[in-house]
Amino acid sequence: MIRGVRFRIPNKWASFLQLIFDEISVENYFWLLRDDDVHSNPHESEWLFNQKYYDGLEFERIIAHEKYYILALGLIAFPSESGEDVYDYASFMKSTAEFFVLIFDNIYVNIFAKNEETLKLFEKSANKHEFEDIEYFGEDSGWFDCEWTA
Repeated sequence: MIRGVRFRIPNKWASFLQLIFDEISVENYFWLLRDDDVHSNPHESEWLFNQKYYDGLEFERIIAHEKYYILALGLIAFPSESGEDVYDYASFMKSTAEFFVLIFDNIYVNIFAKNEETLKLFEKSANKHEFEDIEYFGEDSGWFDCEWTA
């Protein structure tokens, strides 16, 4: 069974979150950030995000920022504000979270979702923006037995 999709993004300053979520209605979710290491200014130590929780409209406004650099990021999407943090696949499956996006080492994107149609939308975005090494994965990927940190 498909549990996620993964791909690589280029290692450069750009609006990659906006591209990754191109096919997703981000305004319909409540967002919890984990392991946030995203810089918004190449000349100063400014962070793209300055809080842990965002409503969908604010999140959408922030990711449309012209350029930012993602070192590492964990994002959890919930249908409402009552979302709880998740740390591994078991806690994700028990939670109300709909999907979890994990970006690490600047270029690696892993997305876990409870709904296969959501994964197809992420794959569509990845193909549209010509990200590399796009593939679906199942529970044999190794990501299911470890804590999810970027």
